[in-house]
Amino acid sequence: MSSLEGRRERPPLRFVEVIRAFGDLPRVLITTSHRPSKRTRSFIKDLTSAIDGSIRITRGHMSMEYMASLAMEYGIKSIAVMWDRKGNPGLLVGYSVRDGNLTEVARLNIVGVSLSRELGLRARARCKFVMVRGQGDVVEVAKRLANTFSLELTDRPSGDYLEVRDEGVIVVAPHKYPSGEVAPPILRLMPPGRATREL
Repeated sequence: MSSLEGRRERPPLRFVEVIRAFGDLPRVLITTSHRPSKRTRSFIKDLTSAIDGSIRITRGHMSMEYMASLAMEYGIKSIAVMWDRKGNPGLLVGYSVRDGNLTEVARLNIVGVSLSRELGLRARARCKFVMVRGQGDVVEVAKRLANTFSLELTDRPSGDYLEVRDEGVIVVAPHKYPSGEVAPPILRLMPPGRATREL
């Protein structure tokens, strides 16, 4: 994507309010396509609560270039965009924001999600790590998630973590540390080698 230098518009009030409410500067911005379904909006709300250093923003009419310029201005390292497929979260695309450019670092096809209200779990995690054990697709997905959400990839987390495991599909679930208690939301992804559909 082309350089974003030179664009200096006043940031939307809703964006400024989210930054102020966050306190410390966030590392990742989570958003959606222009017209997300209600279920996708609920999912990114759950997801933002589970990812340390993340904020969510309503996309509205903002272009990716403009969102990236806002991210650069506030020191945000990455942007995660959730796209719909038939009224459900269907595709997660991650971008890094570096040197005036937006670079895609992940493209993961979603086969299902479980929301907080559906799971009935009491635990709430604030993940700083992505934990993975194994090889092949599960490791590749873990790397892409770590890049997308600016998290540390490890097999021995020292705080709340996203666990990535292979159950035929790739299952991603937040966990409390050190208890290992599962927290919402739960995300099921197509292994990268089988993810061929585009939105």
